[in-house]
Formats: sequence, structure tokens, C-alpha cells
Amino acid sequence: MTTIAARRRFETRPQRARRRSLTFEVSRARSLRSTWVLLVLGAVAGATTLVSGSLADLTQVEPSPADAISVLTSATSGASVVCGIFGALSAGHEYRYGLFGLSATLFPRRSDLLVGKVLGAMAFAVLTCSAALVVGLGALWLTGKDHLVSAITSEPGTVLLASGRSIMVCIGYLLIGIAAAVMCRGVLGGVVVPLGMANIVEPVLALVVGRGGLWGYVLPFQDARRAVLVEGATLLDLGDGVVVTPSASLACFAFAVAVTLSAAWASFIRQDVT
Repeated sequence: MTTIAARRRFETRPQRARRRSLTFEVSRARSLRSTWVLLVLGAVAGATTLVSGSLADLTQVEPSPADAISVLTSATSGASVVCGIFGALSAGHEYRYGLFGLSATLFPRRSDLLVGKVLGAMAFAVLTCSAALVVGLGALWLTGKDHLVSAITSEPGTVLLASGRSIMVCIGYLLIGIAAAVMCRGVLGGVVVPLGMANIVEPVLALVVGRGGLWGYVLPFQDARRAVLVEGATLLDLGDGVVVTPSASLACFAFAVAVTLSAAWASFIRQDVT
């Protein structure tokens, strides 16, 4: 008996269903042209941000390693948006084309269907963010920013930790995209609601209530932007003596993602998608 056959023999029925659901979602994603288009867009988005000079305030002649690494990981903000769009598409298209009824016949347990969709989409987030970091570093080197490249490569351990947080942020955006699409029952809501929260609602709230005290942590998308930075980076200083930490920001963002996904999960279990 082969190893795979032995493993499958001892799998429970829910485990087999979830594995089938994951395989189904991965195969479907690989067959869609939009998956590869979004992967390329996510990979080059960071390089475009870096080359455009929008982070020029942190590209001084001799930046600290913390600021240099933060320049690189901040560029994954574009990749995270792409991941959110992919999440919205992966769930929203089921509603748009009326496919959830067919999927429900293949996977009668709603939770199995959603687990496969979430895990399959998370693989896309990992690939997209990793590609964005590699392409971004290459863009810095090709555009002659050797001082930044040298500062980044001087602390590989810190780079790995910051890259790990960046990947988790991209996964968080993707899960929010899935959750918003499920609760709004469509692609449009899955894309517009998170983008509106991140770029309109939260900035307005930050202006109204200020950024000090607990408000430095209770705005999830603001937390996500700070979670990819490195301890000691200039952008972590909010002024008025308030300095946030990337780990705490990531934890707050993760909590918001968990609450949002749980609400979507509860909604999906009760939805009539036939």
C-alpha cells in the first residue's frame, strides 16, 4: 500500500471532502486566465510603487536597515489589494453565474466547500506576495538604488520576518475579499466594500478621532499597512509620543479578519444558494 493510499484509508469522511474541495478549487483557479493576470499584476504592483518614487521619503542616501526593509515590504500593499480582488472573484463568481447550487451538490456540507475555497485562495496570496517581494527587490537593484539593496540584504533574518508578516497581510486581505463577497452575494460588493473601508472610511475616522491611544490599533486596514513594516521604522511613529509595533498591528488586523470571516461563514451556512 502506498503512502498516499495509506493516508487516505485513515482519513475521515469530512477530511476527504475537504481535500476534494481543495483540489477542485485549485484546479479551477489554475484553469482561469484571470488567475494568472492577477498574479502578474500583484507581482509588478510593488515594483511600480517603488520605481514611481512614492516612497522617496525613505530612500535617503544611507537609510537604516529598518527603513530600507520597510520600503520593500510597504510595496506589497498593491499585492494585498490584488489578493483581495482575487478573493472576491473566487467567491463572488459563484453567485454571479449561479454556480453555488452545482458546487453544493458536489459538496453537500457548506463548510467543506468554503474550507476548500479559502485554502485554495490562500495559496494564491502566498505566491502573489512572494513574487511581489522578489520583483520589488529586483526593481530597486535595476533602478540603481544599491544603497537600499545593501541595507535590505544586511539583515536577512529581519527581512524574513517582515516578509512573513507581509504574506499574512495579503492572506488577510484575500479572506476579507471572500467574506465581503459572501455577505454581499456578489463580486462588486466583495471588491468595493473592502476598498471603500480601507481608502475612505478609515482615513476619515483617523482624521476625526485622531491616531493616538487605542485609535492607533482599532482601524484594521491601517493596522495592515503598519504590520508589514519593521520595528524602528520611521512610519511607525504616529506622533504625539505614539509608536505602534508591527506585531501588535498584525494581531489587531488578524482579529478583524477572523471576526469578518466568522460572520461570513455563519451567513453562508444559512444562505439559500440553490
